[in-house]
Amino acid sequence: MNTLLSTVVLASLTTVAYAQTTDVPQPRPSTAPAPGADRSWHIDFSLTNAFDGNINHDPEPVRSYGLAPGASFRYEHRAFEFGYDVAFNRYTNTDEWDRISQGVYAIAIQRAGPLRFETGGNVTLKGSSEDRELANEYAFSERVVLKLTSEMRLIATGALRYKEYPLDPETSGMSPYVGAKFDRRFGDSRLTVGYKFQTRHSDAVRDRYRRHVYTIAYSMPIDVRDDELAFELEYRPQRYERLIRVGDERVWREDQRIVLAASYVRPISPRISAIWVAALEKRDSNDPDKRYFSPNVAMTMRYRWR
Repeated sequence: MNTLLSTVVLASLTTVAYAQTTDVPQPRPSTAPAPGADRSWHIDFSLTNAFDGNINHDPEPVRSYGLAPGASFRYEHRAFEFGYDVAFNRYTNTDEWDRISQGVYAIAIQRAGPLRFETGGNVTLKGSSEDRELANEYAFSERVVLKLTSEMRLIATGALRYKEYPLDPETSGMSPYVGAKFDRRFGDSRLTVGYKFQTRHSDAVRDRYRRHVYTIAYSMPIDVRDDELAFELEYRPQRYERLIRVGDERVWREDQRIVLAASYVRPISPRISAIWVAALEKRDSNDPDKRYFSPNVAMTMRYRWR
């Protein structure tokens, strides 16, 4: 994934924005240009096969199989990067998540001694966020990386985001966040610990909340060069600005979500790689109608045209 992230939290397939264009989270390679390369174009094609054990995230699960062919176009320069992603999502047993999702982003990179500043903006249309929502998103973000040693980095992030829900306009609104990560390398392995605080300011009070996200991730090579096995655990407690009835009392709605995910990336040839993802997601809540359990497995074949 940047992480384990979208339906399960393992970062995107090829770009920052791609996590918003597919329901299946994928490990993301570094977006930094290769040393010595002033500029380069990259074009990737992918096909994801996914089984979702609870696609609607409801107490009564609806199981679904999905296909998501996609493409990603990216231009990299030492101090600038932009890209475009598109995915065609189709699922069985539901048509709610059938859509063409798109994302476009740009990042400007500046360096000052041990610091690297990444200023970015992105727009996603009908993308899937970590909340599995069919929203359009408009965001401006800042990411600061402090290189402590050759093995350790401290990363601070923040974003101003506006989420638009065309089918339910009252739930539209700002959803900013701030976060930090500590990244430690052990040879070819990596350990990352992170925290993020997010709020949602929708027009409808029922959808406003404050969320804390705690993550720990570990990745390592297994068998061949450039393969990677990764694990991530995420815990997300959040409180809504909405009172619900529990027994004879009215209390704030509170949720706790836990996601455990694993992925394996294996190169098949210089241009082709396979990605397997498995995840378990559970949400507990003092509102019984919001509880669910969702197992997911997926496989993606990726072809790099250039």
